Amino acid sequence: MEDFDHFYDIENDDIFVMRLQKRYIRDVKNPLEYYADEEFRKRFRFNKIIVRDVLLPIISQDLEKPTMRGLPILPMMQLLIALMFYATNSFQIVHGDLRKYSQSSVSRIIKRVSILFARRLNEYVNFPQRRNDLMDNIRLFHNMAHFPNVSGCIDGTHICITNPGGQNAEVFRNHKGYLSLNVQVQFC
Repeated sequence: MEDFDHFYDIENDDIFVMRLQKRYIRDVKNPLEYYADEEFRKRFRFNKIIVRDVLLPIISQDLEKPTMRGLPILPMMQLLIALMFYATNSFQIVHGDLRKYSQSSVSRIIKRVSILFARRLNEYVNFPQRRNDLMDNIRLFHNMAHFPNVSGCIDGTHICITNPGGQNAEVFRNHKGYLSLNVQVQFC
């Protein structure tokens, strides 16, 4: 018991104990440098120039942290995490594992980036307000894809089909390897 008392006295003496600063190590490759142009586009659905020069400036200021506490995730990485999630629609935990972030961090990033883009949507996306502008859109869609009386497109998707057979069956095989119809939502 005497030894323990001696230890207790040492602990409570006025000895200055230095605390070591936490060190964080995260080896994250920069996707802008790591991926070739086509590989980057396949993963994020945008090319590097659009991401760096158009999308990032729109939201980067709002993504920056005022302090350097912990290990802040750079605005570019936050944008790329969200873009990859939008492009692949995979699980958040998978995106976190790919970049060494927790699922909860990925969830917060996707929410934050989505809200920031939604707030600025009306600055970049608008529909024609005047009849002349509407007619210009209809004319452009017709010239581009021979769509009659279409003034805009929202999105497209692949709808899985069974093999129609015949010589042209392979025409329906999409880039993911299954047979589908490529359909698009249009409005007139």
